[in-house]
Amino acid sequence: MGAATTLLSRDVQNGQEVWRFNNGRLRAEILPGLGGKIWTLEDAERGIQWIWHNENLSPAPPQKGGTYDDNWAGGWEDLFPNDAPGAFDGRELPDHGEWWSKAWTAEIAEDSSRQAQIRLRLKTNSVAASCEKTITLKAGVKELTVLYRVQNLEKKPLRFMLKQHLAAAVRPGDRIELPGGSMRPVDLAFSSRLGEAGPFAWPLGLDKNGRGVDISLLPPAGWDREFVYVCDLPEGWAGIRRPDGAGLRMSFDPKAFPHCWLFMDFGGWRGHYTAVLEPCTNWPKDLSQAAAAGRCACLPPGGTFETAVEVSLS
Repeated sequence: MGAATTLLSRDVQNGQEVWRFNNGRLRAEILPGLGGKIWTLEDAERGIQWIWHNENLSPAPPQKGGTYDDNWAGGWEDLFPNDAPGAFDGRELPDHGEWWSKAWTAEIAEDSSRQAQIRLRLKTNSVAASCEKTITLKAGVKELTVLYRVQNLEKKPLRFMLKQHLAAAVRPGDRIELPGGSMRPVDLAFSSRLGEAGPFAWPLGLDKNGRGVDISLLPPAGWDREFVYVCDLPEGWAGIRRPDGAGLRMSFDPKAFPHCWLFMDFGGWRGHYTAVLEPCTNWPKDLSQAAAAGRCACLPPGGTFETAVEVSLS
């Protein structure tokens, strides 16, 4: 696996291939066989593991015919080519897309004292696309970078969605940080704190009694839950900040991901406690509606979508 100074190692745990990155400041684990997800992201200096895990489920291949929600073990995943399942452009698209449920092939792109880099590849079936994720950890930094490359192999335009899905291990009193933007609930009936459809200027909305509510402040565990779109981002980043100053920030190109969805469960949906950062190419989540509104990503025949996302810890 390289010299003694290597930042990369690989083994098999519970029947699954695990790739481990470690530069002394940041540690990460990647599971190629389980959707290529990043399973852990640890600030080695602070001793904080930032990725949420479902304590009721261990990471495993999805049950045949099972929904995403029933198989959601946690982790930092990516959704492509869709979110909401259903018929679109003559295809029947699966629940939460295809990437999360498939095994990716992985190979070493670089393994040196300078940086560790693995490349994951997958060809999708629901749409004809060649997909790559190149994950990089450089020496001496607390930053993990993922470069995405999707090529349309079809002879017609490919309308699609690509979305981040980083489930963060958060606690009451933490804050979700965004540079601003226009916020509205995905489904008002799902919201427990927002009582009006908005839009609102992030992070302040109105509750069911018309009182102000700060959506960025995470409440005590109980029955709360929220799912919002944030659009018109002035800059390309989203993050989590703890009261002691520890933080996670995801940086991205706002031209590639002009919207950021936020799914937040504080006990009101399946009893979880997590906030999911979801920078996305599209809104709303239904591809037909996004396409009709002119907010759906599209690739010409043979075209390539390429963008990078970086997560830094502080």
